[in-house]
Amino acid sequence: EQAENQYPAVLTYARSPFFTLAAVVAFTVMCVGATLLTAINTPWLGIKLVAGEGNGVVVQSVAENGPFQNITAGTKIISLGADEIPEQRITPKDIIDEPDTLPTFDQWLEFKRNQAALFQIINQNKFFATIAPPNAEVRRVSISSVAQRPIADLPIEFWLQVSIATFGALIGGWVLAFRLNERSAHFFAFCSLGFLGSALSGA
Repeated sequence: EQAENQYPAVLTYARSPFFTLAAVVAFTVMCVGATLLTAINTPWLGIKLVAGEGNGVVVQSVAENGPFQNITAGTKIISLGADEIPEQRITPKDIIDEPDTLPTFDQWLEFKRNQAALFQIINQNKFFATIAPPNAEVRRVSISSVAQRPIADLPIEFWLQVSIATFGALIGGWVLAFRLNERSAHFFAFCSLGFLGSALSGA
């Protein structure tokens, strides 16, 4: 009988504002942690690329301790390749931030294919890059890949997306915690969790 009498107390605690908000916070932290692990556990090049003249891609900046540390800013990256993997040319379309802005579905599919090919190349222990340094001849250089990206290298846009996602989820959890008996609060919380997923996937 004593054990049976404890069930209502447990259920009451589980439906308390503190427990509800704590559960939302824990879930949000897990999602943010998974996003961060995914972001840093990708091959790192240590360069920032921008569109150059014509259909070329140019190095804007180079990390001092990155795989391309011996390449100067202003160098044109023509293509990447690896042993037994076809060489893949890089164009400005391959470095756009928002591929959903491409005018046609065929161009979007081409973008996805190119990204998959480039990822396969840079995921090798060693690969090569065909480059055209400023005022120098085109040459091929060997690059040793870095499997993990430094957290400090993550762009401000990433942290902004994570912050917005976290804030949205916590707002939904806060409303739900103090309006547990209202159906509208449940709908708002579900929308907030959906927003969390969509914002983190965009990070």
